[in-house]
Amino acid sequence: MGTLRITAPRSTSDLFSVLVPVFRRAYPDVVLEVSLDDATIDLVAAGYDAGIRLGESVEKDMVAIRLTPEITWSVVGAPSYFAKTGRPKTPEELVRHQAIRYRFLSSQTLHRWGFKRGKREFLVDVRGGLIVNDRGLLIDFAVKGLGLAYVSDREVQSHVAAGRLEPLLRSYIPCDAGLYLYFPEHSQTQLKLRMFIDMVRKMTAQLPGVKTGYAPLVANTLTGKRKRSS
Repeated sequence: MGTLRITAPRSTSDLFSVLVPVFRRAYPDVVLEVSLDDATIDLVAAGYDAGIRLGESVEKDMVAIRLTPEITWSVVGAPSYFAKTGRPKTPEELVRHQAIRYRFLSSQTLHRWGFKRGKREFLVDVRGGLIVNDRGLLIDFAVKGLGLAYVSDREVQSHVAAGRLEPLLRSYIPCDAGLYLYFPEHSQTQLKLRMFIDMVRKMTAQLPGVKTGYAPLVANTLTGKRKRSS
């Protein structure tokens, strides 16, 4: 019984469309509040019981459970855009293209497009006349042929499958750790959260490449990324 508050990025709406109906049927007395927000959230201060974020974004003192395999990224564009401009073959060629840039809600900084070649990681300062702070709008503008977008493959899988977007430069972009369900250690004593955790673990364990389990995340101070402790 009671209310269970979960925060997650907008790109996870497909996960909730599968999880929520099953949870509601099993636990109708629990009020489930889902808030989709791409901004960085202080879980405790905002009063959430748990959240879903990329592993790199989870605070190091949280307990985390893997939901997805590593997430791959691409630069995508519409066939209509490539018909006019051609396709960039290397990250460096992006400076001659129109990019649709993304501004983070919390920090208000622009996302810088990161790439790798061998063991070397580098940034490309792309240019473009469109800046957005919403992932859905970013993808919609790319579908309309207004420029290139730097997105996770899971965000645009339906558009790629339908031929509305074409992915490029995937081999140049480092993977992310994947999505994690996370929560403060003391919160796992709540029965409603325990039930939600158990259901998430059972359902996501069926996905290829997913290894569920509790894993405290620790910060890698050299790279600014986070990794699971062994």
